[in-house]
Amino acid sequence: MKRVKQFSIWIIALLAMTVTNYAWAADNVAPTPGGYMVTGAGIYIIRFPVAISPTEIAVMWKPGTDNATPQNKLKYRVLWKKSSGGSWQVSHGDDNLQVNMTSYTITGLQPNTEYTVDVVVRDEAGNGVFYGERTVKTKAPDRNAPVLDQFYQYGHYPNKIMMEWNAATDDVTPPDKMRYTVTYQKAGTSTPSYAIFKKPAKDCILANRAPGTMGCTIANLTPGVNYTVTLIAYDEAGNSSAPKVRKITTSADNVDPEPGTYSSITSTSNSITLNWTKGSDNRSPDDMLWYKVWWKKHSDEDWLSSSIMRNTTSYTITGLDPDTEYDVDVRVYDEVDNWRDYGAKKVKTKQAADTQDPKPGTLTVGTVTTNSIALSWTKGTDNVTPQNKLKYMVWWKKSSDSGDWQNSGSHTVNMTSYTITGLQPDTEYKVDVRVYDEADNWRDYGEKTVKTKQAADTQSPTPGTLTVGTVTANSIAFSWTKGSDNVTPQNELTYCVWWKKPSDSDWNKKYLQKNVTSYTITGLQSNTEYIVNVDVLDDAGNYDDYGEKKVKTKQATTPSVPVTGVTLNRNSVTIDGDYSTIQLTATVHPSNASDKSLTWASSDPTVVSVDSKGLVTIHKKGKARVTATANDGSGQSDTCLFDVIRTVANETVDGLRVYAHGSALYLTLPTAETVHIYNVGGSLVKTLALPAGDHVQPLAPGVYLVRVGEQVTKILVK
Repeated sequence: MKRVKQFSIWIIALLAMTVTNYAWAADNVAPTPGGYMVTGAGIYIIRFPVAISPTEIAVMWKPGTDNATPQNKLKYRVLWKKSSGGSWQVSHGDDNLQVNMTSYTITGLQPNTEYTVDVVVRDEAGNGVFYGERTVKTKAPDRNAPVLDQFYQYGHYPNKIMMEWNAATDDVTPPDKMRYTVTYQKAGTSTPSYAIFKKPAKDCILANRAPGTMGCTIANLTPGVNYTVTLIAYDEAGNSSAPKVRKITTSADNVDPEPGTYSSITSTSNSITLNWTKGSDNRSPDDMLWYKVWWKKHSDEDWLSSSIMRNTTSYTITGLDPDTEYDVDVRVYDEVDNWRDYGAKKVKTKQAADTQDPKPGTLTVGTVTTNSIALSWTKGTDNVTPQNKLKYMVWWKKSSDSGDWQNSGSHTVNMTSYTITGLQPDTEYKVDVRVYDEADNWRDYGEKTVKTKQAADTQSPTPGTLTVGTVTANSIAFSWTKGSDNVTPQNELTYCVWWKKPSDSDWNKKYLQKNVTSYTITGLQSNTEYIVNVDVLDDAGNYDDYGEKKVKTKQATTPSVPVTGVTLNRNSVTIDGDYSTIQLTATVHPSNASDKSLTWASSDPTVVSVDSKGLVTIHKKGKARVTATANDGSGQSDTCLFDVIRTVANETVDGLRVYAHGSALYLTLPTAETVHIYNVGGSLVKTLALPAGDHVQPLAPGVYLVRVGEQVTKILVK
């Protein structure tokens, strides 16, 4: 007997044979990557991965998908290396892949260097796929300082200094990413103070200034004192600009400026334009004076104002009401906020000219006769004329006429209905309504085409032939040839089906759509006589019937329900010495099938046999199919494949015999041996030191591995 030296190899091999026959198939399909993220649009589009600094690359991607693993359970890691060579580096190790990760920032890179970047996604079975390599070059290092342009004061005040400057420029950092520091130092002191410290550019932008103008206010100062004000700009790399320095003396000015005069004041229906001469001041230059325009309706209390404007002598107030009196004024300010008004003026806006057409409502056609058409409409609206002052006129003509339209003869105020009379029967007309405002602007409601009715039709249609079709226990089908009429076209005729029992007094009826020539009456009683008939009707309501027919329904029968499917509880079974019988169960569909009996058969009864109730008995190694077939003649069946690797059997090697019988293990030992008994999980159950001879060891039901020396045998204890 050939013996294997390593017992662990036997254990692994035999345990592998005990794997359940019903395990799921392994997942060997790789996930599908989602692709790299793209954000923004146009010139602002960003395609990831992208360099965000000289030493960093940002990577963003869309989640992948998988045939088995949920999307939020997929794992990711990022890989990168220099494109010029070198080994790959990874964001996370094999034992630390990140679940549901969709972004990562690679740090510690070399500036101005091209890198190759990739992302891998793995499912829970370990299948993986790459998103695809991308090359990204890190940004060059920024060593140049930003440059400041102008730095100046706007406004002279006793206790504050207001400074302005234009955005700094830099070879790398954009203007909106710059930061600024402003310090101020009072004359005679040794330490400056911070007005702002490395403040972001977006927080320094001034309202009501040219785009890109920035500034800050230094408050709580002493009037009439010299201050040194310094501005420094910083780029994203921390480089600082050369300082801009201004020496400024706070003002002690408390004298109001002198206003100029109004040059002109003009108005339209919705605006007033003011022009004035410049004011003057004892300290502020003329071009440093500020102006604000104020206005209100003469009947109102509260004033509205413009924004404050420097060195301005004209302003147009817009959005005003036509034909309305307004009060207007101009106020002049010096650099320390002393001010004086030019003086209020009363101005009236002009009357607005009405050139806008009214808006029509909705036109509706009402009753139409052989010689008249009734119209109604909802009222129109207008930007000036009140709704109850709008005027209307009705227009009409034959559709076939190319000549002039006729009309209702006058513009009637507040009219919303009109009946056109004196028309010809069976004739198509075009009709319309026109709405006018008080300025005679007008708009049509929109043409409608209407045909007058024909002269009265009193002749009944002529019916065709009625034919009875299929009759069942609860239905009667019948059809008929089309009727005809002197006026109504044949395909416009309608039909009504009638039926009742001879003993009933009331008829049942069903009106059908136009041009329908068949119908099936349902819900009838079996083996019962019925009277059926059909009426044909024209558009005028005239009718005639096809003639009654008597029909008897058939005797009711109970239909059989065939089998539509057979389903076994198992489709395949592998026997590896662990079973001697297997019970199969079958489900017959539908549940109300008339005959649910089955015939069981084996393709090879020498391998496995099956009884009439689906109990399968294992006989020998081999393969065979067990089939359950419906007996109702439908041909419905289902099969289960049995693969017998080995049966439950005794094992004898070189005089050594190991087998199970009933609830015990039986051993025949040619020599004294130490016996080890393991369960299917590989755990030791018992160790027996036995002399040569026959032995019996009771065991609990289950599958065991029995090792005698180097011989290992699997047994089934029932």
